[in-house]
Amino acid sequence: MPELKIEQLIRAMNKHEANSFEKYLRSPFFNSDPKLLPVFRTLFKKKSDAASGEKQKKISGNKSKEFRYHCSFLSTHLENFYALRDINNAPMLAAQISLNAVAKRDAEKSFSYLFQHFRKQTEKSFHDEDYYYHRYKAFNGFLAYTGQKKKRKHIIRFDEAMRELDKFYVSRKLQLVCEIVNAQNVISAEYKVLLLDEIKELVANEHFNNEPSIDIYYKVLLTLTEPDNETHIEDLQSLIKSYSKWFSAGELNNLYLYLKNYCIKKLNQGVSGYLERLFEIYKLILNDSKVMKSDYLSQWEFKNIVSVALRLKETKWTQQFIDKYLTMLHPREQRNARIYNIANLSFHLKNYKATLKLLQNVEFSDLYYQLDARTMMLKLYFETDDDTSFFSQVSSFRVFLSRNKLISSYQRSIYRNFIKYSVRLHRAGAKKTKLQSLLNKINSVTNIGDKRWIEENAKLLLDSIR
Repeated sequence: MPELKIEQLIRAMNKHEANSFEKYLRSPFFNSDPKLLPVFRTLFKKKSDAASGEKQKKISGNKSKEFRYHCSFLSTHLENFYALRDINNAPMLAAQISLNAVAKRDAEKSFSYLFQHFRKQTEKSFHDEDYYYHRYKAFNGFLAYTGQKKKRKHIIRFDEAMRELDKFYVSRKLQLVCEIVNAQNVISAEYKVLLLDEIKELVANEHFNNEPSIDIYYKVLLTLTEPDNETHIEDLQSLIKSYSKWFSAGELNNLYLYLKNYCIKKLNQGVSGYLERLFEIYKLILNDSKVMKSDYLSQWEFKNIVSVALRLKETKWTQQFIDKYLTMLHPREQRNARIYNIANLSFHLKNYKATLKLLQNVEFSDLYYQLDARTMMLKLYFETDDDTSFFSQVSSFRVFLSRNKLISSYQRSIYRNFIKYSVRLHRAGAKKTKLQSLLNKINSVTNIGDKRWIEENAKLLLDSIR
């Protein structure tokens, strides 16, 4: 029996929301049917019992006409309740609705008060796409209302409404273009973008000075389209730091992601200095209380931070990081993250026996853990001169890359190159000409996983035979 719509709506509800919805149903303004409240309580109890593991008869098995009637109306009320809660949590949207309501009723004093209050309110709001949209809607509403009144005391400010429309359009356009350019780095698709050159010229000529969203996304676009100009990434990092209070935690995370992706791309191209810059960006994020308090820390972000720190030989900092931030991961991810990252730390401390033992306890439920664990095992066997295990791991790793359909072509290329040049490093042994040839070769090749490890070992072998 398929799940009912009302069951899906209730499944998304927590206990606090259930208590509020009961108040909603008891209000005659919203609900005139007293039978809906006990039906809701029965359905919510079923959801609570299911969550605690108790077996219950499926409500969807009840086919009575009266029951279907109650469920239909209860669903409508619950959808309305969710909408009201979202409006209450979106003050600019609520203000916009109030402005429209009093304008329709020609309540001039109330409209003027609400409009001035809205202007003050937005001065403290996050400068996201809703900010610019609701500013435009409010100013456009003011323009329409004053135009209808046709009184001399009202100056019809077309320029203000137009200015807010321009800011909304340019801000959102830049955000979308950044997403498009970013997507084109992964998928082969062409998108026609109108008026982009005109927008870039307006922003470059400071037509939208001191607008956080426009300033930042313009710089994001330049980092994506002019990656060789390194001043763009420096400017972007500075702008994010200056404007952080104007963005929500979610949007700040996206902006930090642009910074990180830029550094990672430079690292894969072998450009020096970007590992240190990436490490500084991670520390900047960790010190950003707004971002860190907004959600669980991703286990992949956790692993990336550890990997970057260890590549910079920051072993003491890494141990402190693991101890301090492990509990910020989702509880179900903490065990695997602790084992894998301590294994990585042990490898860098050259405690290879401990590394092997820890890796045997990692649950390879995710592709990325598998790829990184296989990479670490290959390096470990090289470091311990275990030739048999090294070439066995090379063989199994190649098969894994060929057969696993979830691995992207870009990832497959990175890991295949890592295997290829690790094997060349192993076979070069103590032969000076081969080691020098290897170093020359990898300097001209991009997209090599753990390129620095190969370079460091090749240089160590060269130094030992000079």
